[in-house]
Amino acid sequence: MISIDGMIIGVEKAATTSLFRYLSSHSSVASHDVMELPYFVNEDVYKQGFDKCYNSFYTSNQNADFILAKNVGCVYFEEAHKRLYEHNPNMRLVVLLREPVSRAFSAHQYALQKGREIEQSFDLAVKKEPERLSSGKMIHKRYNAYLDRGLYFKQLEKLLNYFNKNQIKIVLFEEFKENPNDTLEEILTFFDLKKEPIDTNEQFNRTVGGAKSNHLFFKLNKIIGPMLKPFFNRKSRDRIKKIFFVYNKKDNLDRPCLSEATKKELTEYFRSDIELLESNFKIDLSKWKSINQYI
Repeated sequence: MISIDGMIIGVEKAATTSLFRYLSSHSSVASHDVMELPYFVNEDVYKQGFDKCYNSFYTSNQNADFILAKNVGCVYFEEAHKRLYEHNPNMRLVVLLREPVSRAFSAHQYALQKGREIEQSFDLAVKKEPERLSSGKMIHKRYNAYLDRGLYFKQLEKLLNYFNKNQIKIVLFEEFKENPNDTLEEILTFFDLKKEPIDTNEQFNRTVGGAKSNHLFFKLNKIIGPMLKPFFNRKSRDRIKKIFFVYNKKDNLDRPCLSEATKKELTEYFRSDIELLESNFKIDLSKWKSINQYI
């Protein structure tokens, strides 16, 4: 039976797409055609079974020795942990972690760019987060959980109910950005893949620019999906939405900066979770606890 051997499961806005693309270029790896494999987090896709998912999303190098996948929601959604384990209890998981305040801010900018956020102010979006998440609407958990998705230990602690620590490779975004080739070598070893040259010069899915109209794209996101679903498969719908995204994209935008007050407040918000992550996974995250360390 076909099953995934290794998966990048998080976190959002931590260079996971770049890592996925680099690993996908390895001669022994088969990977999916879309940026995020929806199988473990999308109820409709999951119900159809993995064989159909595999045939839909893995269209090249199907005879490869190692099947790779990526979905940054898998570390965050507890139901996905169970599904990952039931799919392959021996799967090896990679989690890229980024300093959580910077990650939250980048996620907000990305949500604005993609038309998934209507609040231009990061501070206001953060204030609205508890109310949004308590509404139970999946769209908010997927796109607007800026702080909640940064509580990494909380998520990894739940993941350990299904997987052992030796099945989980934690990679720090900051180290990957500084030394991508060294990080790749470590991950290839973790996946038991042979070392071979991989081009790491190109970066993928960076949050640059903004949207010409956030309100327009926010409304289009609500309309386009339901309209296209009866007539097009998921990959085709994603391509059509990408056309709207490119049209609405605004380049050369002066990006806003986090205020010192917000940096200080959120650094304290994440401090206890960071310390639990340090002590339980033996990682030095001292830089994350200083408001001067933002990438």
